[in-house]
Amino acid sequence: MARGERPITSRPIAGAGANRASEKSVARSPLPVGCRLTVIPEEAALVRYVFQLFLDSYGERAIAKQLNVQNAGRIWRTNTIYLMLQNPKHVGRLYFNCREWIE
Repeated sequence: MARGERPITSRPIAGAGANRASEKSVARSPLPVGCRLTVIPEEAALVRYVFQLFLDSYGERAIAKQLNVQNAGRIWRTNTIYLMLQNPKHVGRLYFNCREWIE
């Protein structure tokens, strides 16, 4: 060793990561906190109604027109209905990190 150099010694680093091995594991849900979904009953009823109209052979434009006539709380556009019908969450498919859960 040269003069003035300190010997390099390895020692464990104390901190948050060092104590994790001694902690008891906690049961966790399969979805992280930010990915939990909440069903709002009024909105769920509207989504069911849109899907029922689609199953009754209404197109996106006709569904939007029907909702606008009924004054369903907002102005409905054809693209909004299209995206609602294409959304996998509305049929119970949840994707997270390229994995799929089917409920």
